[in-house]
Amino acid sequence: MIRPVNAAQISLKSMRIIHLCFLLTVVLYLWVPSMMAHGQRSEVPVLFVAIFGMLAVTSVVASLFFQSKLVRPAAEQLQRDPNDKGATARWRAGVILSLVFGETVILCGLIMRILGVPWSIAGIFYGVGALLLIWFTPKLELLPE
Repeated sequence: MIRPVNAAQISLKSMRIIHLCFLLTVVLYLWVPSMMAHGQRSEVPVLFVAIFGMLAVTSVVASLFFQSKLVRPAAEQLQRDPNDKGATARWRAGVILSLVFGETVILCGLIMRILGVPWSIAGIFYGVGALLLIWFTPKLELLPE
């Protein structure tokens, strides 16, 4: 096992642990609706689904924004100086914010599923959010060896 030797590698290790926690919550969010009591379901208005869809799209855009404005520039700075504490903090903040907004998409699906929206619609939110979480995996190639 290779031990982290600089601030960038230490942050990468901690971000990978946080990332794993975010991925595990996806499984829990799939399980929660099945554990809830199913009573009479009322029809969910299309406007309600559209509002959550807009929230999800906004979350995707925010996630991409934080990747481009915080993660990538900080990773480039860390390539030059792996012990730059400011760049490490910006990189870490960008990774966490990207993951949080990716998780928000999944939460939209969870809320809709709990309220009775069918899996064929809510599953799209779960899928897009999970793909974002996988896409934003903290990567070694972005940080110095």
